[in-house]
Amino acid sequence: MLVSVIIPVYNAEKVLPGCIDSVLNQSYGNLEIILINDGSTDHTGSLCDRYKTMDNRVKVCHQNNAGPSAARNNGIKVAQGTYLMFVDADDHVDTTIVQRLVDAIETNNAGLAVCTYKSHLFSNGKEVATGSFQVESGTISTEQFLSLDKFDMENAQAVRARAHVAGNVWGRLYVLDTIKSNGLLFNTKLTRYEDISFNICYLGYINDIFVSNKELYHYCVNSDQSSLSDRVTKDKFDMLVSSYDAVLHGLGDRKIDYIKYYYSYIIMGCIIRLFQDTSPFSFREAFHEVKTICSSGAYKDAMRYYHIAKGGSTLIPFLLERKLFLLASLAAKMRMLEASWGNKPIRQWCFSSKSE
Repeated sequence: MLVSVIIPVYNAEKVLPGCIDSVLNQSYGNLEIILINDGSTDHTGSLCDRYKTMDNRVKVCHQNNAGPSAARNNGIKVAQGTYLMFVDADDHVDTTIVQRLVDAIETNNAGLAVCTYKSHLFSNGKEVATGSFQVESGTISTEQFLSLDKFDMENAQAVRARAHVAGNVWGRLYVLDTIKSNGLLFNTKLTRYEDISFNICYLGYINDIFVSNKELYHYCVNSDQSSLSDRVTKDKFDMLVSSYDAVLHGLGDRKIDYIKYYYSYIIMGCIIRLFQDTSPFSFREAFHEVKTICSSGAYKDAMRYYHIAKGGSTLIPFLLERKLFLLASLAAKMRMLEASWGNKPIRQWCFSSKSE
């Protein structure tokens, strides 16, 4: 079976060789590696072309800068494999990831195979920390995944594992025909949450998901740069609502309690991050944005499913539920200040209790 690996690249000349080499060195040889150069202004484009001359499995597409969604869409259009995988240019993969996921998807007759990952934190070009989490291997039906049936919301491991399946497009193997026959593409109007809506809409067309406990993907984070998901822009919540609406439309009348639960956490994180030091909102503007978010239909719909796991922060959700917006804003500001003072990861600090 031919496997298509799509790698969108933009100004990635320093990290791209490690990424491409990890894919070229797969134990599974029947690959097409599609590099989409998204209008890079450094030497990324020529580097891609050099790899094309070195290995006939490499294909290169050059496009004007249009963002990762457009790059992935162009990769989907030219892909010819039975299966499809996305890899980010600043990450790398285990040499057995393709073989293991192909085996998993075929042995278990699944529509999607997902592996777990190891995260690597870099500072000033040096790796300073690693992280991982354990999951249980097994097959879960899509119907059960989309609902909250038999889902332990107090189990942090289970919560993280299911969020990984729902929220990331890397570290997994898709069936390409399922994507193409149903016209699934990334929404190029979204610069946030487009991967979530693509992923969850894909789940609407398959019956089973296989999750592997093997750490086969290496997710690399540079502490000197804030991740896109942690960054605050004035249109961030609008993007989130658009993603939420697309998912509701894509899944139709299916029971999707888990998906609303999942989005409720994203919404809560979006509110708290309004008060980051790097936020474009002043405190007064952020306070008014909180009131706007809490009056939205998406907030009212999703937050009915919000559940605070054991050890999670309870104060801000408690205040928001009682419409004590000023107190909630002050509490969120203090939480973000504590995160910056303690050099804590923003994503973790939004939800964790102080004792964690």
